[in-house]
Amino acid sequence: MVKRELAPLAAQPITDQQAAHIRRDILSRARTKVKNPSRYILRALRTDPSQYLPQPPREHRGTGRMCPTHPFMPEPCRSCAADRLAID
Repeated sequence: MVKRELAPLAAQPITDQQAAHIRRDILSRARTKVKNPSRYILRALRTDPSQYLPQPPREHRGTGRMCPTHPFMPEPCRSCAADRLAID
């Protein structure tokens, strides 16, 4: 259920371990005992899905040659690379 809800919003596929961690995190934040855990998790994911999305890998961030439109790609995209060459 976690993978199905977050898959369209995630930059990379969500693993089973990440989904289990998200599930535990949501249930641990409950103030009282949850009667229906699946409904509680579903509501939490639909209320604020960005809070539970996995963070992109850090090795692709801030390398200087990446384009601002696609900061998590290992190489700049063709259009941004061509724009950068045209500016130089």
